[in-house]
Amino acid sequence: MKTKKLTYSYYLLILFLFLTANVVFHTAALKIVDKGAHHFVKHLHSHDLTSFFKVIAHLGSPAVAIGLSVVLALYLFFIRRQTFSAIYLAGIQLSGSAIAEIVKLLVRRPRPTYKLVPDTGYSFPSGHTFTTAILVFSLLFLLSNQATTSRRIIAYVLAWTWIFLVAFSRVYLGDHFTSDVLASVLLASAYWLLMTAMQNKLLDYYLRFIPNHGLISQEAPHD
Repeated sequence: MKTKKLTYSYYLLILFLFLTANVVFHTAALKIVDKGAHHFVKHLHSHDLTSFFKVIAHLGSPAVAIGLSVVLALYLFFIRRQTFSAIYLAGIQLSGSAIAEIVKLLVRRPRPTYKLVPDTGYSFPSGHTFTTAILVFSLLFLLSNQATTSRRIIAYVLAWTWIFLVAFSRVYLGDHFTSDVLASVLLASAYWLLMTAMQNKLLDYYLRFIPNHGLISQEAPHD
């Protein structure tokens, strides 16, 4: 399982880097994809949909996603006494968010000019999409061995639906290109798989410093 996760992580990272290269070098193919997606979304604009996606974007903002990740970590640490789980999951969110921010500063891609909702900062990758994906993966991780197969399927469907809605809201509102949100899903998935593949090694390091404390008993989600 560890080898599979590492392999999938590398494949996703390669796709992310390929997409990043297209952004950096302003390739014609990427412009066609982003422009085509923009024209498609533009035809969907309506007052009701705009109001709906404003709410989705707010709920999927980095502040909310990171805040919920911290709340989850505090719950695991103080209520469930799963200290490693708390540190591990919070660490993935915070370190991953830092990586996404560093990529933004390195690529320095301007946001689209047709924004329905003003936003600041660089465009690539989408912070909303990245932090939401990591939060969702964390919740699925905790639920993975505590639910029946049918409930896990429902959880996965709802989880990916939420990621899609947050990602689509960023494109709909004009704050990101389609390639921005796609890159975020690739980067978040790659980073999550990499960190879960390293779970046992991180646990060993943890136990050297803080032995006999709460452990992770769950296996990370396979997807």
